[in-house]
Amino acid sequence: MTGRAVRDRPSARYRSGLANRGANPGVREPAIPGDLRCRDGALDRLVLSGGGLRHERIRHVGPPSGTVTFLFTDIEGSTGLWESAPDAMRAALADHDTVVRAAIDAHGGFVFSTGGDGFSAAFARAADAAAAACDAQATLASKSWPEGAAIAVRMALHTGEADERGGDYFGPAVNRTARLMALSHGGQVLASRAAESVLRDQLPGEVELLDLGDHRLNSLSRPERVFQLTHRELRRDFPPLRSADRRPGNLPPQLTSFVGREVESEQVVVTLGQARVVTLTGVGWRRSPSGSRTGAGCANSLPYARARRCPTRSSRSSASSLVRV
Repeated sequence: MTGRAVRDRPSARYRSGLANRGANPGVREPAIPGDLRCRDGALDRLVLSGGGLRHERIRHVGPPSGTVTFLFTDIEGSTGLWESAPDAMRAALADHDTVVRAAIDAHGGFVFSTGGDGFSAAFARAADAAAAACDAQATLASKSWPEGAAIAVRMALHTGEADERGGDYFGPAVNRTARLMALSHGGQVLASRAAESVLRDQLPGEVELLDLGDHRLNSLSRPERVFQLTHRELRRDFPPLRSADRRPGNLPPQLTSFVGREVESEQVVVTLGQARVVTLTGVGWRRSPSGSRTGAGCANSLPYARARRCPTRSSRSSASSLVRV
């Protein structure tokens, strides 16, 4: 959305026009400043744009239930941008929020979280989620950002069942969407196999799906077939995804889930942040599953982390060395 919402009380002529369309101009509800909520639940917004006034009607959307498609977004490298250019980042973030929220609203999405510098939205239709993501990315790519605060947003789509309670969502589908987004780069839109299977026959115009292969998601045992949404207005080429499968090192694939040792794993991550090499040893003829799993987690959470298994002279012991380079 371009322009700014007028915060003053609408004129009598404008209120009269709204009343004819079903609005209640006499009630000032705690809605978004500058908006009037109509009887059908929609928002009728008076926007100043190009030196004149125009109406922008946004339909009201409640939280979808059952099988939904999630769209998660996040600003890449936002922590560094806030540190290096806080004033520019403040202005850029406001523009980012306007663009992303407008795209979600325009395609019927329901925003249920805005934690950090991103959005979490649910859609009843996968095609609407894909259209919102592509529209947002195209608008973000065309903007002129403040110096020192060039924003690039990574996005992910996943379709699945989730529990909705009080306007929030819980369950494995939410976790998988977040892990999928963590693989992406700024300007990229990823989709899971589940989302791709629904989108295959209902893609928005000029949108295609690029198969990026199977990737292992952090803390999830089942690998995910990952696809990238492409469009002529969007960037197509990106570095390899940030999955554990693409990290340097010689750790074996994690084919099963790992239970327990959460505290010890966190301690190893903290220690590796302070020392370049951390070695884990244990008793047993097999290689240490703790070291392999913790190494995979370190490779995902620490920049330039390299996890390696090291042979030992004793057949009854095992060791894993985690190296930060």
